[in-house]
Parts: sequence; structure tokens; C-alpha cells
Amino acid sequence: MYLSFLDGKKVLLYFSAHCSDQDEQSMFEYMKEENMPWFALPFGDKRGLNTKYNVTGIPTVILLNSNMERIEKCPLRGDIDGIKNCLLE
Repeated sequence: MYLSFLDGKKVLLYFSAHCSDQDEQSMFEYMKEENMPWFALPFGDKRGLNTKYNVTGIPTVILLNSNMERIEKCPLRGDIDGIKNCLLE
């Protein structure tokens, strides 16, 4: 998949789970409480991105180029700084 508006930009996929998320509303409430301002796939989405990008544990961050090709798997350091550092590298 090629998305021209992403030319020269990086895309970050953040795979996580929150055990109390029972529906989309609770998912978005959690995201708001935890100050997660990014876009999210609909609750229960079955696109298979975890398989496509070989996600073996949660949380996992995958960095993609504008062609949606994996650049690298970013290490999480227990907070949002790990994600920010991955984007800046």
C-alpha cells in the first residue's frame, strides 16, 4: 500500500492491549486517560497487522516508511520517551 501524503514521513504502529477494554468506548476512554493522542484502528479490528509485522509481544512498536514497509522494531523503555526516540533516530 502506498500513501502519497506520507512521502518522506515515518509511520509508527503501536501494538498494545488493555485488559479492561470491553468495547470501543472503553478503549477510547483509556486512550484519553493515558494521553494517547494518536489514531487507532476500530476496536476488534482483524486486519492481521500483528502477523504481517511479526509482533510477538505487547507492547510493541513498529516503524514503517511511507510504503508501509517495516524499517525497524523500536524498543520500549517503559514510557513514551522510547517511542519518541525511535521516531527521531
